[in-house]
Amino acid sequence: MLIDLHTHSRPCSGDSVLTAEELVQRAAEAGLNGIVLTEHDAIRPQAEVQALSERYGLAVLRGMEVTTEIGHVLVFGLSCYTPALRSIETLRRAADAAGAVIFLAHPYRGWHRPVPWNELPELVHGVEALNGQEHLTRNQRAVALAGRFALPGIGGSDTHFLSGLAVCATRLPHLPQDELDLADMLRAGRHEAVQLRVPAWSRRELPPF
Repeated sequence: MLIDLHTHSRPCSGDSVLTAEELVQRAAEAGLNGIVLTEHDAIRPQAEVQALSERYGLAVLRGMEVTTEIGHVLVFGLSCYTPALRSIETLRRAADAAGAVIFLAHPYRGWHRPVPWNELPELVHGVEALNGQEHLTRNQRAVALAGRFALPGIGGSDTHFLSGLAVCATRLPHLPQDELDLADMLRAGRHEAVQLRVPAWSRRELPPF
């Protein structure tokens, strides 16, 4: 089962041009089995995602992309957002208490604050190894980072527009029943990050920085 674990829709994510319905409809057309709406420092209402799932015959789950002092992290299994979760230590405690998981998103995106790599296993449960809006070179480094600490790696498109969907995804053994079921599979490593296609821009040589 292929699920895109990193997508954004408006108005919850102000930098996306897509509505949640447009995103879900396109995901179904692209042959995905499910998506997670990971909004920026926000979470969609359960009734809304349930209605979209039933309308399009697709697994639609809720997640968040939370801005923390170590950068953006993807969260699966928490049901609400509060500003206190911007502290990675507070977020980790909340996630552990709820059975949720945290994955460091696009770890080599240049504008992020430096991450104390040696502390990574204590802060997050895994790494976004394949990000559809990242250069191939940076994704290769993210894959290596996950391997260095024996952390699970996931894939997601990080899409904010239609053409960015279904670039990267995560293969699961079965469709998760809910967000906590997804969290259990990811924590146990019962999944595989996959690159579905490689945009031409992601092959170009990166400028030095």
